[in-house]
Amino acid sequence: MNARPSSPSTRLRPAVALAPLAGALALSVACGPPAFIDDTDKIDNWLSRGNFEYACQGLRQEDDHLREHTAKKLADYPAEPVASACLCETIYDAETGSWDPVIATALASSRHEAAVSCLVPAATDARVKDKAALASALGATLTEAGYGALEQLARQSSEASVRGAALTALKPSRAHEGFLADVLATDADSTLRAAAAEALAGREDATVRKALLTAVRSDPAPEVRAAALRTFGEATHIEVVRATCDALLGDAEASVRVVAAEALAGTKSATGAQCLAKKLAAEEPDGGVREALLASARSSPREEISKALCDQIGPWLRRYVKDRIASEIAGFDIIEAQNNQHWEASYACVEKALGQSGYSCYARNYLGHWFRDLGGKAATPWCPGMVKVE
Repeated sequence: MNARPSSPSTRLRPAVALAPLAGALALSVACGPPAFIDDTDKIDNWLSRGNFEYACQGLRQEDDHLREHTAKKLADYPAEPVASACLCETIYDAETGSWDPVIATALASSRHEAAVSCLVPAATDARVKDKAALASALGATLTEAGYGALEQLARQSSEASVRGAALTALKPSRAHEGFLADVLATDADSTLRAAAAEALAGREDATVRKALLTAVRSDPAPEVRAAALRTFGEATHIEVVRATCDALLGDAEASVRVVAAEALAGTKSATGAQCLAKKLAAEEPDGGVREALLASARSSPREEISKALCDQIGPWLRRYVKDRIASEIAGFDIIEAQNNQHWEASYACVEKALGQSGYSCYARNYLGHWFRDLGGKAATPWCPGMVKVE
């Protein structure tokens, strides 16, 4: 933003008894605040003495760092009319339809309602560019004025990217849970439904949970189902655990199954553990899902998982390690998961798997190397494509 001309000061400082200082002060008042400032220490010094008119000049300079510093400092004085007026004057210019992203961003977490209220008209100004960035800045201020402007953007903007940014920026607002849930349930654009789902993260409200569960179970777009699952974070509520399990076992999209597997990471729930055990025993064609599944099983303390990982070493290798070197296959390392989850049983588990049949050369090689690492003796056959390391 270009520097603006300084405005004359209308606030007089108290008289000073010493003549030399009084003369210097008189000259300063006559000349008005300085038009150019390049030192943040001066801003801090003037503010420490209550000289807001001088400090405000930092908002009118071209240097981004100086404007940001000044805005942050002035935002610490929400009850000071001069500070609020300066922020209002520089954050948005209604005559030109321009706003200052540096000053707006500096108000993040400030809850400065007065200054943000002056930025709100920019949301409906057709001349304003980059309204997605404006939405992010409004949401970061954590103000009711900002949230109101965001809902307006989310409802009225003709640009999906702006609507999405507005929905995302509404995440901190508890007052807009109903609006976000309505977008999740009814909007025709799947990317916006996903944005609304993610903005509802961390909510404990039963109505919100119901809306998210409905999306997990029935939204036609996999990105929305995945977003709704991701919103829950770690699955702990029994309804969420059951919906997550259903997605892990039955969703047609691998991306959704990955999120479902991740949501059960470290589960202490019997239902969650049983679900992971059931999935370990089922066919899973996607390597990414297998990796997420093993990672979640590895971190669970449940005995059901220990038994499942041990029992499934043989079937896992027969299903997935067939015609390639094991390390080249995504989601192959079930013994690593078992060893991390219950290392005391690893020797017996691998020994039991070695006693089974039906393995490929690659699976036998993998089993043999692991058993040797655990202190046992086993063959490690040479298989096609393997390279000797000197």
